[in-house]
Amino acid sequence: MTAKFYSRFSAVVCILAVFAMLAGVATAQEFRAKVQGVVLDPSAAAVANATVTLRNTDTAIETVRQTDSTGHYLFDLVQPGRYSITVVAPGFQKYVQENFTVLTRGDLTVNAILKVGEVTQSVEVTGEVSSFGV
Repeated sequence: MTAKFYSRFSAVVCILAVFAMLAGVATAQEFRAKVQGVVLDPSAAAVANATVTLRNTDTAIETVRQTDSTGHYLFDLVQPGRYSITVVAPGFQKYVQENFTVLTRGDLTVNAILKVGEVTQSVEVTGEVSSFGV
């Protein structure tokens, strides 16, 4: 009777140990981070439906999100690297936060306080000329 108890107990302990190890391995696989924040106006009121653009400055890949009713935005599964954030909303000046680093498995908060004013847009075109056989 005692041998059966210890045998079952050992089996349960082994199974729990295997699950614990697998859970640790599964979470260790994720290397991406998240970037989040709140967009507010000068009176500290939330700015809903603001457009927030996260741009990887190394790859030029952009991801766009809208703020919710509390002014909150979230970018999850962000690759580590150098980034900038741009926030635009009608009736406010454009907000830009440049050159920040997102670390592996990081959780970065970038809050924005928008100034009242009109959004101005500019387009900058750059390029290289390549010549073949010259």
